[in-house]
Amino acid sequence: VSKGFMLPQIPIGGHAEITFVAGYAGEWAYVPADLAFAILCLAASYYEDRATVGTMPANLTPLIAPYRRLRLLGGF
Repeated sequence: VSKGFMLPQIPIGGHAEITFVAGYAGEWAYVPADLAFAILCLAASYYEDRATVGTMPANLTPLIAPYRRLRLLGGF
């Protein structure tokens, strides 16, 4: 547990565990259908064209638009 701005040091031979929770559901079954479809399509698109690095396909943008949170001025 940190005290102030410094994190505690990890002892030699010790370990640290970091837990990060993000997303819309804890299980795939609870992800909204349109978002799940967009994720699968994006994965398929990246797999098929894995030789190049690109941006998100334009046809998926409308599917994820309702789930994107607008952040202004570095807000969270």
